[in-house]
Amino acid sequence: MISFLRKKGIELSLKTYVITALSYMALGLFASLIIGLIIRTAGEQLDIEMFITIGQTAMDLMGPAIGVAIAYGLKAPSLVLFASAVAGGFGASAGGPAGAYIASVLATEFGKLISGSTKVDIIATPLVTIFVGYLSMKGCSLSES
Repeated sequence: MISFLRKKGIELSLKTYVITALSYMALGLFASLIIGLIIRTAGEQLDIEMFITIGQTAMDLMGPAIGVAIAYGLKAPSLVLFASAVAGGFGASAGGPAGAYIASVLATEFGKLISGSTKVDIIATPLVTIFVGYLSMKGCSLSES
């Protein structure tokens, strides 16, 4: 089992999830929420509507930025990386930056498990990644909407 996980690029360790994933989460948070707040505040202070819009949009995309940053940090394959944007968005909508972290880590690791395992990877990999991101924030209950 350990060799299978290693082959898929999954290392179950505190270093992976506390140091690496949180470090990349911080990069995603900085590149979206924090920079967006700076731009929006500048726009408010200088009365430049375009800056306000740009800054707010950057802030609103914090979840997807965290999702991609974590997937990149965990060395996810391309399809997992891109689908992790959706997972991060789900997580952020349910639990802010912490929710984005949880959904992104789980979605990325499950996506990595599937990636390269099927003849329909282009469908299966993002499908699994997105669904795990969604279900991680919904308590795995399909009856919720």
